[in-house]
Amino acid sequence: MFNRDNDVLSIKSLPDLEKIYGEPSPKSLVKEITYISDHYRSFIEASPFMILSTVGPEGLDSSPRGDPAGFCRVVDQKNGFDTRSKRKQPHR
Repeated sequence: MFNRDNDVLSIKSLPDLEKIYGEPSPKSLVKEITYISDHYRSFIEASPFMILSTVGPEGLDSSPRGDPAGFCRVVDQKNGFDTRSKRKQPHR
């Protein structure tokens, strides 16, 4: 059951979410794919911003990443991204 505490809506399950938004349309489900399509690749590689998220025993962590468009490159359709900057990094 979802509830509203201090103006924050807490959704605990898929049925709770469906009570608010209803069932997903069949058209939206067709968009789910298990690889990075050429269209998605173009979108990702043109973006100047991304959020990198990881999950582990301590939970989820997300951090913003940004640089001029093209800083994030798709390695291949299944294995992810390369975010090494094209700019020369200063020595520390």
